[in-house]
Amino acid sequence: QKKKEEFAPICYSNMSSTGFGDKKKDMVVSYNHWWDLTTILDEKKLTEWEMLKFKIAFQDMYYFKMFNFPLSFALSGLLSFPIYGFATNKWKVSGRVQLPMTFALSAFFALKFLRVPIPSRALTEVMTQESPHGDYVRETVALHTPSLWADMSRQLYNRGYDFPQLNEYSKRTEFPETVADENGEVFYNSKNF
Repeated sequence: QKKKEEFAPICYSNMSSTGFGDKKKDMVVSYNHWWDLTTILDEKKLTEWEMLKFKIAFQDMYYFKMFNFPLSFALSGLLSFPIYGFATNKWKVSGRVQLPMTFALSAFFALKFLRVPIPSRALTEVMTQESPHGDYVRETVALHTPSLWADMSRQLYNRGYDFPQLNEYSKRTEFPETVADENGEVFYNSKNF
């Protein structure tokens, strides 16, 4: 008879979502940057382990997103009454008047909360893999989203990692030829001068 472990090769006890990571040990990434990261990676080039880790990280991001909208709606509902009261000097406000301001404020807060950095242990494990598996993820992020990679590279370097793809790599003999702004647009290329 086969043992139970042979039937479930990817079933580990620590593979379930245990909540968010630790801000001091793990990389932090916002929900908006998470979607930038996942849209540039090719599923076919990822291993099963990487896919599972991305699924766990997605689950943590999804929980944060589900918590985001009720929180932003409650906060905007509480703030819309005093804002409308101070603006119009009418303190008895009906729901008909307060509801549009609540929706407008909740959209503002929801977008702001989606930019809050969330620590992710699963993402840290994927980004800190040794070659050749970690190289694909790091190189793809560095190539397609330079502003996101600048932040991730700084985080990895501050946590003691030293990969050749990092912008702060200590053994580099060549300097980068291009510089990109926060939107990923190249505004300086040394080959043009």
